[in-house]
Amino acid sequence: MTPDVDPTGPDEPTTLVVESYHDHRVAVRRSLSLRSDGGMELRGYDTGADVERVFGLSEYEFARVLSTEAVKQLRPEAGLGSGPLLLAIRDRFATSNDLEQFIAEQGIESAFWSRVGD
Repeated sequence: MTPDVDPTGPDEPTTLVVESYHDHRVAVRRSLSLRSDGGMELRGYDTGADVERVFGLSEYEFARVLSTEAVKQLRPEAGLGSGPLLLAIRDRFATSNDLEQFIAEQGIESAFWSRVGD
């Protein structure tokens, strides 16, 4: 029996903040996480006056989840190579919106969840 091998390698972070900024109107945070099943998750959290102006409540949170198969599709289509995935995504896409747009344009399947609240 062969031991389980970590497919991400020793230099692969399991979570990476890819965007984080705030001013007097809004605070925004986006992070990528590898899942134990080989999938990946993009999480976002926005809070502040701009969020309240758009949604009527001051918090917006979302998650976009890619399955293992979707991650296997994303890597070559985005030209991410075989190195650490989250770092390659960070270097390839300027914003999380760019990543989400690419996923949609390539027809890569994902599940989306969101909520607004206070």
